[in-house]
Amino acid sequence: MNKKTTKKTTKKTTKKTAKQQEPEMTEDMTSLIFLQDLLGPPSAPKKAKVRALALIGTLDEEKSAEVISALIALYESGKVEVPVDSKKPNGPKKIIVEPIDFYISTFGGAAHDCAAIYDVMEFIKSQGGIIRTYGLGKIMSAGIPLLAAGSKGHRKAGKNCRMMIHSVSAGVRGPWHEISSEVEEINSIQETYFNMIMENTKLKRPYINRLLKNKLNHYFSAEDAKKMGIVDGIL
Repeated sequence: MNKKTTKKTTKKTTKKTAKQQEPEMTEDMTSLIFLQDLLGPPSAPKKAKVRALALIGTLDEEKSAEVISALIALYESGKVEVPVDSKKPNGPKKIIVEPIDFYISTFGGAAHDCAAIYDVMEFIKSQGGIIRTYGLGKIMSAGIPLLAAGSKGHRKAGKNCRMMIHSVSAGVRGPWHEISSEVEEINSIQETYFNMIMENTKLKRPYINRLLKNKLNHYFSAEDAKKMGIVDGIL
């Protein structure tokens, strides 16, 4: 009787200790958990269950890191080996990349973080990947080049989506030599922003200059975005 009682008590104590040692959720783990949910458990085939990601809200360094991590994970997990000739299943193989759906709704954010995401998107497309972009609600500032960076023919916007292009704005103060250096960098950022837009749309620099000649922000509709070549269709 005593031995059995001791055994049960020991078992209960072990369970309680194990429960106390469970790790707590931290903010630093969110991106890791997101990717684990995306790709499934380690025992599952390395193929994403859901081949989609979203950028919602203001773009900052943290959100940029999450978007880039998801894009890379979807790109790597989407590689599939298929026969070069479908009639010869045992013949030479080639690698194709399954499409990625990228949903965007943002007022914009940091230009450097936008450029980082943009460069990853361009890399994936250069490797044969297809990125389908969807603009929802608001696509402004840094959101414009990202929406336009989707694969041609696969860029869409909601019919009620509002968009905006603007000049880069910043505040600088201090000694003249420091101000001069910062002004040069601001001009460089603006050039990069406009170039990212022009690379994937019908917009040319003289037209952009006319749009922004008398105002800081130029707002337009999804239909206008289609005419500009920012999107290919309306949802």
